[in-house]
Amino acid sequence: RPQGGTACDIGAFERGIAAEVAVSPGLIDFGPVTPGQVSDPQLLTISSTGNLPLNVLSIEQPDAPFMTTGGDCPQPPFELAPGEACTVALRFVPVDATPEVGEVSVAAQLETLLGAIELWGNVTRPVAELDPGAIDFGEVPIGQPPLDRIATLGNTGDFALQVDALTISGPAAADF
Repeated sequence: RPQGGTACDIGAFERGIAAEVAVSPGLIDFGPVTPGQVSDPQLLTISSTGNLPLNVLSIEQPDAPFMTTGGDCPQPPFELAPGEACTVALRFVPVDATPEVGEVSVAAQLETLLGAIELWGNVTRPVAELDPGAIDFGEVPIGQPPLDRIATLGNTGDFALQVDALTISGPAAADF
């Protein structure tokens, strides 16, 4: 601005100039795979989301029974131009039915560190099942206790079910 004059706007603005990355998904779940069989490939996508090229330094081979098996990413180190992406194919090859959790890491020349991508194989979840799903107490005279009804909470999954609370719901929940 001129000395003693007013400020003037020259129409310039600042824009961040940096390499950025998106790695997705953050978790790869192979589901159940029969021991000795090979899972279908699951793809990990590495995307250059900044406005400078992304330098990918390494893609770590996960520990067995997980493995990288291709994709279209070149062997590291390599560069992805802004807006470009590539994929890494991963597979799960279990030797038994034990649930497995692993990780694969991608290292890039960035100001921030990338976290590891979690890999799950034969990791199942609890499946809560209430039997019966609804309880009908029928007509109960005012002031009389209803007959006892039993509901059973079961787990049809093959992973431990943790119950933190049970709640009665419905239009007359406050009556219980």
